[in-house]
Amino acid sequence: MASLPEAPKREQFESQEEFEEALGYWQGHVGRIKGLVARYAKKTAISPNSSGSEPQPANSPPSTGESSK
Repeated sequence: MASLPEAPKREQFESQEEFEEALGYWQGHVGRIKGLVARYAKKTAISPNSSGSEPQPANSPPSTGESSK
């Protein structure tokens, strides 16, 4: 995955208003992406159907590990 930028730091801005605007933008874009990735990783790590294989689409039946012939 591509590296995402870190959250802005207060000392990078001349005013609190500029900082809050930049932080809000970051949270709305980069923070949202990081949150989605973290939730997905947590969900797949604790999923009872997780067998170490790739995630399956929601509309496909769970894999039984048997190959169809």
